[in-house]
Amino acid sequence: MKPFPLTALFCIFLLAITFSCHQKAASPITSAADSSRLERGKYLVETVGSCMHCHSQRDFTKFSGPIKEETKGMGGIGYPKFGVLFSSNITPDAATGIGSWTDDEIARAIALGIRKNGDTLFPIMPYYEYNKMSKEDIYSIVAYLRTLKPISNKIPDRKLKAPAGPERDRFAFSPIGANPEPSSKDSIQTGKYLANIGACVSCHTPKTDDDHLIVDSSYAGGDVMGQKFGFHVTSPNITPDETTGIGKWTETSFVSKFTVFRQASSYEFDPHTKNTIMPWIMLGQMKDEDLKAVYAYLKTVKPIQHQIEKWH
Repeated sequence: MKPFPLTALFCIFLLAITFSCHQKAASPITSAADSSRLERGKYLVETVGSCMHCHSQRDFTKFSGPIKEETKGMGGIGYPKFGVLFSSNITPDAATGIGSWTDDEIARAIALGIRKNGDTLFPIMPYYEYNKMSKEDIYSIVAYLRTLKPISNKIPDRKLKAPAGPERDRFAFSPIGANPEPSSKDSIQTGKYLANIGACVSCHTPKTDDDHLIVDSSYAGGDVMGQKFGFHVTSPNITPDETTGIGKWTETSFVSKFTVFRQASSYEFDPHTKNTIMPWIMLGQMKDEDLKAVYAYLKTVKPIQHQIEKWH
C-alpha cells in the first residue's frame, strides 16, 4: 500500500479546521444557565416585559392585579374579543408547556410569532415588539423560562374570529440576531429599546374597530381594557403633550410613579371598579436608570393632544 501523501493529509487537516471554525461561528447562542444570563432573563420576563401579567393568573381584588405566585407562567387568561384564545403555558412542563421545545423554537415564538408546530401566534402577544430585542436578550429569556416551576395546565385549543397569519403579516420582522442592544450611554435609545420590550405602545395607543394600532397616534392613549375583569379602564396619554400627556412631568415624578409600587401597601387594597391591568407591580421593580431612560425616550415622541377619561 502506498503511503498517504503528506500534502493530502495537510489538506484534510485544513478542511477539518475550517469546518470546525465555521461550525463554531454559525452555532446559535444557547440558553446555558450562567448566572448573568439568568439574572438578565428574569429581569426582562418579570419586570421590563412583564410577561407574567398575561401568562399567570392575577388577583384583581387588589390594585393592578398582582400575579398569584403559584400560577406563574401557567397561562390560561382568556381573550374572548378575538374568539377562543387563551395565553399559553410557558412553564417547562413537557406535556402542556414548553418543556419539549428547543431553545430555538422558544426564541422563534418570542421574536417571530411562530409556534413549535408552525402555527402563527395571534399578535395579542407582542412578538412584533420582542422582535426588536438583541439575540442575547431573547436567549436570556429562554434560559430563565426553563427555570420556572413546571405546571401542568392544558390550554384550550384556539378558535379565532380572524386568522392569525394576515394579522402577523401587517408587521415587518428582522431575523433573530439582527438587532443589537443599544449602548448604555445612549439613554434615549435605551429607553426606546426597553419600551419595545415592555410593549408600551400596544396598550398606550388607540385602536381601530378591528383592533389595529393607529400608528399616527402612538402613545396617545385611548385603549379601553379590563372589561372582562369587571371594570373599564382607558390607557392614558403618555406623549409629551403638556396639557393631556406627560409633558410637564419631571424625571423624578415619572420614576416615582413606578417605584411607589415597590411597597405592597401601594397595591394591597380593593379598588373596586377603579382598577387597572397596567402591571405596575412588575414595572415598579425596574432599575431607576432604566425608568429614567424610558422617560427620556417618551419625551422625544410626537406630542399629541388627547384627553383621556381613565375610569368610566
